[in-house]
Amino acid sequence: MALHLSVKQTPVREPMVRFHHCPLEKFTVICYTVIMKKCRVCNIDKEDSQFYYTGKYIRKICKKCENRRMYDWTRAKIRALKVKAVQYLGDKCIVCGYNKCINALEFAHKGDKEYEPAQMFQNLMNWDVIKKELDKCLLKCANCHREETYNIE
Repeated sequence: MALHLSVKQTPVREPMVRFHHCPLEKFTVICYTVIMKKCRVCNIDKEDSQFYYTGKYIRKICKKCENRRMYDWTRAKIRALKVKAVQYLGDKCIVCGYNKCINALEFAHKGDKEYEPAQMFQNLMNWDVIKKELDKCLLKCANCHREETYNIE
């Protein structure tokens, strides 16, 4: 006796599913076919569910590598904006002249503030908007900024 097989086709985003029906036994066997793909960055074979989709196409870089790449790009962009902002305000603390570590330099507002510059860097705002806010700021090292904030002489 011949065995009759029927195949149900599914969209590309779901794993391929095949239904095998055996007329003699009155049951259906479901088999999942997993599509494997190699990541261009880490060169590891992974299931297609481990890749992002662009429309109906699967990307060539896995989710883990893509997330890492975006994280690194964002950190570099934030760092570049802070370097540009520090250079715009004079490269050193206006009180003591400290300029050894850029991470120790902070932006102290002279008066009213619309945004915090560090938050503007995080949001990757336009440089013209950042520059308007920096015009309301002074560049101080962390120690001088704390002393001024808590009125320590």
